Amino acid sequence: MVRQFDASRLRPRCVAYEPNANYIAIGFTSGIVKVLDPSTLEDVATFKNAKEPIVDISFSPLGDMFATADADHHVAVWKLSLERIVEEEGPEAEADPMAEATIKATWIYLGRHRSHWRPITALEFGLRDDGRQTLVSVGEDRCLVEYDLDESSVGSGVVLKEPPKRIEVSAVPTAATWHPLLGTGANRDFEDRVVTANSEYKLMQWNADNKSCRRTTLGPTFGQPINKLLPLVKPSPRDPDTDAADSIPHPRLGYLAYSTCEKVVGLCKMPLDGNPNKAMGLIAHPGPISCIAVSHDSQTLVTAGGTDATVNLWQINTEVLDAAEAGSYPEPRLNEAGEAVAEDEMTPKERAEATRTRMAPFLALLEGGEGGEAVGSLEGELLPRPSS
Repeated sequence: MVRQFDASRLRPRCVAYEPNANYIAIGFTSGIVKVLDPSTLEDVATFKNAKEPIVDISFSPLGDMFATADADHHVAVWKLSLERIVEEEGPEAEADPMAEATIKATWIYLGRHRSHWRPITALEFGLRDDGRQTLVSVGEDRCLVEYDLDESSVGSGVVLKEPPKRIEVSAVPTAATWHPLLGTGANRDFEDRVVTANSEYKLMQWNADNKSCRRTTLGPTFGQPINKLLPLVKPSPRDPDTDAADSIPHPRLGYLAYSTCEKVVGLCKMPLDGNPNKAMGLIAHPGPISCIAVSHDSQTLVTAGGTDATVNLWQINTEVLDAAEAGSYPEPRLNEAGEAVAEDEMTPKERAEATRTRMAPFLALLEGGEGGEAVGSLEGELLPRPSS
């Protein structure tokens, strides 16, 4: 099925598919936003609330909101309104929940906010651990902005959760995503985090509440800096004994797909700790990469090129990353029963050696590797010297 737009008036710039497959939203270079029916590609709604091109568009995890970013640094938000229309007339029929009725869905424009003063590089919806939806953006002004979707309305417009937070000094944020909550029950992550990538190949994790930096690690260094991060999402039920929001789908897979602005796409494995063996990249296109997407079951990565006018589909195999990570560490020491020896059962010398083996992938990043001059210099500065 194909729908062709009049290129003189409508030139598509970005597109997003609603998670429940009920709508497609398209942003155009003229500032127009269209919502289409995916079964027919006919218009459901058309909006003209911006004069500059729409550069990014995103749906919320539950599919009841979508947001756009334009070239004039505005973020706009729409919300889905559902109205129950009873076919029979009279107050009794309207009050009867069993009466025959139809549901009328309408997209309502809430407003927009000029939250950045330089181009916006990422616009991402997320789902908090308590089930609340939220929206963040980052831009070349080095600021992270969170929007208060509960307080945003037609009357109040798009409301910020707090003033923009400056998160970089010299580097420029190039991408962002919400960190998947790993684990279940009492073992799952205790806080919501936002992951940002920057122009210096760093991946930074920020506490979503106070915006403090929790961790900075080296990201993939294949090609140019990352410009898009997508978590591999697979909905799974939560534990009803420990998590009240068990009916809400939530990311559970510990992997991210990424793209750079030219040629390279890849995967990286969580937790993000800087281990180079937990990331891979490949040349997907001969030139610019316009966008990437992950299938609903996280089994396929879709990449779209630029001048090559090509869309490629890649099968995702995370077992390769698992094997690469496992191969980066030496085999653990075994006891007579063939079981791995716990650290509390080791001598201090054995414990130090075990720690050193875990550091092997990171020591290899230093100039000269594990036995190089850089490692020797660090050991001379940090390790205690014998007393004379």
